[in-house]
Order: sequence, then C-alpha cells, then structure tokens
Amino acid sequence: MIIIVLYADDLILTGSSTSQVKELKLRLHELFSLTEIALLHYFLGIQITQSTSGISFSKPKCVLDFLQRFKMEDCKPVSTPLAIGMKSQAYCSSPLFDATISITL
Repeated sequence: MIIIVLYADDLILTGSSTSQVKELKLRLHELFSLTEIALLHYFLGIQITQSTSGISFSKPKCVLDFLQRFKMEDCKPVSTPLAIGMKSQAYCSSPLFDATISITL
C-alpha cells in the first residue's frame, strides 16, 4: 500500500514497502520537477516526530498561540491543572464566579 497526500504544492509519500515508495518517487521525478526534503517535520500546522518506536503528532504552535492569546505564556507548566488529591465541585459558591459568562475562541 502507498499513501499519497497532496495539499497545494506539498506532497507526502509513505507506504508499507520502502522499495515501492522509492520506485514511485523515481517515476514522479521523471514526470515532474520535485524537491525532496527527507523526513517530514511539519504539515498543515501539525508537528511530526519520527523515531524507532513510532510516529507522534502534536500541535505545539497551536498551544503556544492559545497561551499568548490569554497572556499565559509565562505560566508555570504542570502535568495537571488541579492540586493532587483535590476534589472537583459541581458548583462554585464564590461571589466572583459567574457561570453565565462564555468565552468565544
């Protein structure tokens, strides 16, 4: 199986057989003027990391843009936003809390 992803002037080739992918690349080079950029790192805003254990996808730029939008880029990162052992509540009795406020992203 060979997978071809084409978006505007970007082309991604991958497949289950390295030799078949190489053969397809040779044929495409005969027909078109192509520039090959080795391993894929970014595509449509998604960061792609390849290693021997597999392929991972992430969107760190999206997260950074979100933090900048809400002026939180200097906040200390944590693995969870709640303190360990803290119980969540279905409501908040604080007079400063207004559940009717909505945020449009």
